[in-house]
Amino acid sequence: MEEEKKKKSSKIIIAFLIIILIVILSIGGYFIYNLNNRMEQTNKAITDLKNEKTADKAMIENMIKENTNNNSQTSNTETTNQANTTNQLSTEEIIKEQFLAKLEEINNKNSEKLLDYRVDKVKILSESEKNNLSGYTSRDILATVTYSVKPKNVNTSGWDAGNGEKSGEWIINKTACECLRSGKLVNTTGFDTSF
Repeated sequence: MEEEKKKKSSKIIIAFLIIILIVILSIGGYFIYNLNNRMEQTNKAITDLKNEKTADKAMIENMIKENTNNNSQTSNTETTNQANTTNQLSTEEIIKEQFLAKLEEINNKNSEKLLDYRVDKVKILSESEKNNLSGYTSRDILATVTYSVKPKNVNTSGWDAGNGEKSGEWIINKTACECLRSGKLVNTTGFDTSF
């Protein structure tokens, strides 16, 4: 009888240990599954970011190639003027996008956060205007960017320093001079108001 009790208690202990082992393995499997899912999501996010960056770079390179091809293939003056207008629009869009990214980066670093901002106008300088400036190559594209910012408090904001004028809650007609070199804005010293 005593031997049967020992066998029963041994079986109960073994069953209990098996249950504990199953629980531990289940918990471990759950954590490994979650860790694997998180790693897959992280890798997918990284891949998506790389693809977006590559796509953006390819788009800019294609736009520049198209503009170069348009300029070299046109022969008569009217067609050349139309191609230059198309070239300017594409270049203006590139400058606008990069300028907005630059403005967002400055806003993120600045303690005085903006409620909103926008690019109002991008004007590409003509070759004759460019020739009056030094320090730039013939391949550089120079432009003035007119933009507006909406600070939290327009009356105490430092954003009107340099240039611009207050208009309601906005500071408008701010001007920056930018240089597009090889598809990227190269003016890294902030928003210069002159070349």
